[in-house]
Parts: sequence; C-alpha cells; structure tokens
Amino acid sequence: MPSIALDHLTCIDADPFALIEIASAAGYDAICPFLYTMPQLPLMPQYDLIQNRADTKALRDKADDSGIGIDLAYPLAIEPGTQTQSLRPLFDCAAELGAKFLNTLVFDRDLARRAATASGMCDLAEEYGVKLAVEFYPMSALRSLDDAQVLLAAVERPKTLGLNIDLLHLIRSGGSADDLGKIAPEAIFCAQVCDAPAAIDFDEREYEASSNRLMPGMGQLDVAGFLNAIPDYCLVTVEVPQPESLVLQVSALTRAKRAFDSLRDEQLRARSRQNFNR
Repeated sequence: MPSIALDHLTCIDADPFALIEIASAAGYDAICPFLYTMPQLPLMPQYDLIQNRADTKALRDKADDSGIGIDLAYPLAIEPGTQTQSLRPLFDCAAELGAKFLNTLVFDRDLARRAATASGMCDLAEEYGVKLAVEFYPMSALRSLDDAQVLLAAVERPKTLGLNIDLLHLIRSGGSADDLGKIAPEAIFCAQVCDAPAAIDFDEREYEASSNRLMPGMGQLDVAGFLNAIPDYCLVTVEVPQPESLVLQVSALTRAKRAFDSLRDEQLRARSRQNFNR
C-alpha cells in the first residue's frame, strides 16, 4: 500500500519529537512538521527548530532511529515583502532534517512579483536539495488549482516547484478530482487528505480548513476518487485538524491512529474501485 505521512495539524498539541513517537506507534511512514510554533495555533507547544539547531539534529537522529521520514515541512509563504535570502535559515533547517518538500502558501496578489519570489525560492530550494509544494486555498492569493497552475507556468521550474493538492481546498474552490486529470501528473508533488460535508456556509470555510475537518470516510467527499486521481508516487498525508474541545478530550495517539486507519480504508476502497473499473 502507498505510504502515509502524519500531518502536524492532525496532532497540533504535539511537538515534533512527540509527533515522531506518535507516528511510529500509529503505523505511519513519515511526518509533516512545523519548524517552529505558529502563534495562530494556540494548542501547539513552544519550540523553534530554526533557532535551536541542537534540537534540529536531535530530531533528525530520532527520526532516523525510529524509521520515520520527514516528508514535508511548514511554514513557507510568499508575501508582498518576502526577501528570499532571509529564508536561508529555514531552508537550511529543512535540509538538515532531510525534508523532501517545503509547503508553500501564497499571499501576494501581484502576479509578476509572486512569480519572481517563487523563482528566487526555487534557487534556494535547489541549493539546499528540497522541493517546493505550492498549496492553493480559497482564502489565499492562489484560490484555485487554476491559479496555482498559472504560477507554475510563470516560474517554469517543474523539477523544483510543484503542487500540494489538499482535497478540501480543491472541493471548496469549486474543483473536483476529475480536474487533476487535466494537468501533468509530475506537477503533483503532494496530496493532503481529509473529509468534510459536501457543502458549508462560506463564512465557516476558514475555520473548517484550520480546525474542523473530518476523518477520511466520515464525510461526503469522494476520498477514494481523489486517491485514484493523484499519481502513485506522490506524497500522501492525512491532515485532520479538529475542534479544540475534541483535541482536549482525545489523545494525540488516538487521533493519529483513527486518521491512519480511516485513510488506509479509503486507500483500499480506491484500489477496489480501480480493479472493478479495469
């Protein structure tokens, strides 16, 4: 079966060291951690791997000893004032951890400027041996799959700059799994999986995305269809942030195990559907 990575948002109350232990105990192959505490996420423990490089080395050693990979790291953003050279410590930290990808959000609405910034980030990514996975979502400057493709076409660095397709963002931006068949498979670096109701009020979408997702198979999205639409080789991570009240009641390990089992069930369902359609 394809490997599964544990996204940090699924266990937001764990630091990266605990995240490795949880991932190993729950059956995951890898984790997708934040490199430092995000103030927007109050349940996240305090740490900073970029500033404390002894912890960076210790985390890499722990991952190696546990047989857990570090597939995708957060956070990286293209904003109007982004100075790419100031990002060297972040890239260096990600490279030391052995991260394959840096998740890249875009908040700069100037098309030419954000393309230039992305190009500069690609230079750094190639220097440090990582790739950039652009994540579109409706509340950002890249609101849709089409917007993200425009950026990729403008930068023209297909081996370094690709897509991170979040199923929830794809659906909430008006897309579907069928849209993935219209783009080059090699452009899809990563895929984030969760479930959700088929529709939700617009003013609830930001909270849903950050704090109120469902386990795969527990909502109305076609998770199996999405899994069949992405390339076999792309990174698959389960990203299921849930309400603070539930996080405080259910242990991180229990949440991680439920997420793993539910995504594995959807992978089996996807494979069964493929075999039936042959």
